[in-house]
Amino acid sequence: MPTLRHYFASREALIAAVFAHARRGALGHLHEIAAGPLPALRESVRWTLEFIVEGLMRFDLAGLHAVGLQVGLRQPALGPAYLADVLEPTLVAVEARLERHAARGELRVTSGRAAALDLVSPALLAVLHQRELGGATCRPLDLPCFLDAHADAFVRGWST
Repeated sequence: MPTLRHYFASREALIAAVFAHARRGALGHLHEIAAGPLPALRESVRWTLEFIVEGLMRFDLAGLHAVGLQVGLRQPALGPAYLADVLEPTLVAVEARLERHAARGELRVTSGRAAALDLVSPALLAVLHQRELGGATCRPLDLPCFLDAHADAFVRGWST
């Protein structure tokens, strides 16, 4: 019987293939973030956060990020694969959405990348805290309230 070794030269090649497969599966969702309808800034930011968190939880992308961070930090060859196929596509999509708001004069974006990191990182960390790290058991977080507060803070910090 064929084994994974028949198809993949190494464990790293298998993990990189999983990352690439996840990216291909997420392309439609990423396009929705980048180019979908663009309501008013606060509503758009809140929708983006909710859309990302839903993907993290519903499609277990949080688990994929957890694996990506773990192997990417310990195995330098996998860090770039995780970035290219998992983290960066989300950041690029969010950056595109935020730049559309900047073009409408709603955001002061000197760096779309910094703004995208500022928006996505707390939501990703909150989901990892609650699910993968067990925070829901020892220190529960009201995620919808957190997302509202984060959206408000983001808009206060970045809006014109």
